[in-house]
Amino acid sequence: MLISPVVLAQSDETSSDDAVELQNFTVSDESDINTLEKSAKAVDVIDTEYDLKLTADIGEILARTHGVSVRRTGGLGSGTRFSLNGLTDDQIRFFVDGIPLEMSGYTLGISNIPVNLVDRIEIYHGVVPIQFGADALGGAVNIVTDNNIDGTHGSLSHQMGDFGTRRSTLSLNYLHQDSGFFARFTGFTDAADNDYDIDVEVADGSGRLQPATVKRFHDAYAADGLVLDLGLVDQRWADRLQLSLYASDYDKDIQHNVKMSVPYGEAVFKRETRGVNVRYEHAFSDQLSLTTVIGDAETETRFQDTADYSYNWLGEEAITPVPHPGELGDATDSITRSEDNFARINLNWNARPNQQLKLSLAPTWNDRTARNTLLSAGDHDPLTAERELFTLVTGIEHSIDLQDDRFQNILFFKHYRQEIRSEQPIESTDGFRRKDRDLDRFGWGNAMRYRFNDWSYGKLSYERTARLPRPDEIFGDAVLITDNLELEEETSHNYNLSVSLEGLVTAAGIWRADANLFVRDADNLIVLIGNEEFFSYQNIYSATSEGIQAAAGWTSPDGLMDLAINFTSVDFKNTADSGPFARYKGDRIPNRPYLFANASLRLNWTEVFAELDELSISWHVRFVNEYDLIWESVGLDAFKDSVPAQESHAVGLTYARDLYPYVLNLSAEVQNITDEKLFDFYGVQRPGRAFYVKATLDF
Repeated sequence: MLISPVVLAQSDETSSDDAVELQNFTVSDESDINTLEKSAKAVDVIDTEYDLKLTADIGEILARTHGVSVRRTGGLGSGTRFSLNGLTDDQIRFFVDGIPLEMSGYTLGISNIPVNLVDRIEIYHGVVPIQFGADALGGAVNIVTDNNIDGTHGSLSHQMGDFGTRRSTLSLNYLHQDSGFFARFTGFTDAADNDYDIDVEVADGSGRLQPATVKRFHDAYAADGLVLDLGLVDQRWADRLQLSLYASDYDKDIQHNVKMSVPYGEAVFKRETRGVNVRYEHAFSDQLSLTTVIGDAETETRFQDTADYSYNWLGEEAITPVPHPGELGDATDSITRSEDNFARINLNWNARPNQQLKLSLAPTWNDRTARNTLLSAGDHDPLTAERELFTLVTGIEHSIDLQDDRFQNILFFKHYRQEIRSEQPIESTDGFRRKDRDLDRFGWGNAMRYRFNDWSYGKLSYERTARLPRPDEIFGDAVLITDNLELEEETSHNYNLSVSLEGLVTAAGIWRADANLFVRDADNLIVLIGNEEFFSYQNIYSATSEGIQAAAGWTSPDGLMDLAINFTSVDFKNTADSGPFARYKGDRIPNRPYLFANASLRLNWTEVFAELDELSISWHVRFVNEYDLIWESVGLDAFKDSVPAQESHAVGLTYARDLYPYVLNLSAEVQNITDEKLFDFYGVQRPGRAFYVKATLDF
């Protein structure tokens, strides 16, 4: 059961069967969140109902979840590295409402999706359901937006704070009950100067480097996006038919190299995305239903690096010009256009009341072109090489519930196919050679869940999975990552064993807890390697990630207090027998957190200043243990570079008032309240103490 300690208002349409008052708790019908979490799937679900009132973004919300690490290279709009049970980056697939993130309009990453547009976040650990059509190695994250189209309503939010941060969202919904026609508009605009203090070395009058504290000067970020949905619901021939049009624009300055040892003063990149999706859902009978999404997305990325001078940390042009134009290398003004077409077709057949059969087809086409605008007409441009990629993931799944839904089993099989059509530049002849390849791979998995009683259950799951290289990994990202046309697929054996206690109501309050043991035995891993300026993805080594993640929570009987803690321990070791990393066999994979924990406390009061209001105070703390930058068997511990152990705190205050038909939420939050020097990557300093305020109006 979903149990909420605080309820501001109850609709007149709510029946007595939907909610009953029990010792000051409101107990509601089992929600989609609980239904999913209590299925056999290896999934955690984050309900963002409270988080959207605060100023934390999606990246910060995810980082507070056990098993998850989110590392950043700076403030709002900066690059992020997501890790789930030890596996990172594209080894984890990301979706928005089941649509791949890169085809949803949020191409800059999950941290830049406005939290006010999100209803919940689903985190799949190692075993990914077939309906996503995914070839993930270590799991998937599905961002579920607010798809409520019941009636006419809207929401407006605005946030502002330190370092020039401004974030606004708007959503408007309209439904014509008689015809079933609906329209929905969502939009956002973000901006940040990211001019926080950093500790660096600056040359004095005699040219000697001296420690100094300066403000970042070339790290601005701006983004805008909108989505327009039009459709019909509750038709004889369709439960839902929806046309979605979206567009987004991103502008981001590039401040420094990987280790924050060299500042940049002019290099920038911009990205524009335009797309359309069509969704069709219909239950033809009680036994047969179909869900289909098809779409087209066009993305243009521009990377400009044409500076004639280098810069110091004071934002000043250096006296001596750089040897050649360009701060990161040779001068570049490149434009890369990528067109993605995709489909997700899911057919569900309820063979019997307790059995279901699913079929999934997920083809994706990627075609990209590029050019360097600095070259003259007729000059050989390596960026014009052909770049085409076709991927098809097919899945079939059988699920069965036995013993009055006490036991559930899900068995599935997948087939992965990838066709790469490309050209490789030949520098000696200013020509190209064909580099075509086809990849095929099979996979399968099984997930089981057994209910011990109404409030506890155990799960066991396994998947033999493969992950096909993404377009950016093969063809580069048009900014700092170069191509690798020889890149092969990754494979892994993924295991999960978990026990959960959920919604145990006692005289002392409501208790919840879970623990998950996991193993990721991966081979042919794709790793981003290179120097401090440019990188490429390579198949480097095999590795095994073993660990435990655990969480516990408690809500007081009167709903006043809610306490939650979690921790994750990951032992991610190199198992390569050959190749450049074989000498480090048995070492922990470097430059990755392996032990981290979170705790949160929330206090809630109702009817503080008026009827139907709520005041909440929240506190979050995160601890990350020290981890080395290089292999643990290399060098002496006393002289190794490492990311130090660190602890960060955030405190928030929210006030909500129900002014029917309006609901007003006001919040203030201080992040990194102790002003600690935080590092997610070696040498790259994150923002210090920051204060933010936010107002949200639902109508």
